[in-house]
Amino acid sequence: MVLEPLDARRAGLDVERFRRDLGSPETDARVVADRERAKSVGVESTPTFYVNGRKISAAQATGKGLREEIDRALGK
Repeated sequence: MVLEPLDARRAGLDVERFRRDLGSPETDARVVADRERAKSVGVESTPTFYVNGRKISAAQATGKGLREEIDRALGK
């Protein structure tokens, strides 16, 4: 997915800052670091959910499934 200045404008962002940040080495480094961190904890796609440190499978990632996992984590 490639974001364009028009997308930034529609989202209410400062378009000039968006352009500057999009092309900056600092932004690129942060994205790479975030991607590596996600990979290191088992994130392979989005969305990925964790409850109390436990990865929730895609099959469980429904409203009902998440509620059940949260209740289990809370001891309910």
